[in-house]
Amino acid sequence: MDSDKKNLDQDGVDRIIEKAQANNIGRIPARELMTRKPITILPKSTISYAIEVLQNHRISGLPVTTDDKKLLGLISEYDLLLQAAKGELTDLIKYRDKVLTVQEDTPLKEILITLYSKRIRRLPVVDKNNYLVGIVSRIDVLAKLSGKSHKKNDKQS
Repeated sequence: MDSDKKNLDQDGVDRIIEKAQANNIGRIPARELMTRKPITILPKSTISYAIEVLQNHRISGLPVTTDDKKLLGLISEYDLLLQAAKGELTDLIKYRDKVLTVQEDTPLKEILITLYSKRIRRLPVVDKNNYLVGIVSRIDVLAKLSGKSHKKNDKQS
């Protein structure tokens, strides 16, 4: 069963890459897909505040950064669900500090493979010093594949 699932996953990745190449978009860099100035949260934020930010912006995850936007990690609605169940809403967030990232010149093909194979929803885009410059979400990629833009005010989706 696991080998069947693995084959299906690889078939899916291969089909997505073929579609990207057929549309001549496999080489498009992250800078052309990403949402600039994504909504972020500080590590000293409470669970309650993080939930409020996700809800107000209708997003499912947030990069955790320093005041000057150096990426520290990510927190998702799933992470917050577990934290809220285990603790108090006034507790400080606990975020994942081991996060996959891409650079502004990372090609769409590589982004597709990472999003699909790792089953993640978003990839922070960082500069060479690990400062957050944007974020690429699955919907950003889908919009590019479909030839449509979904962005409103260049906020994270």
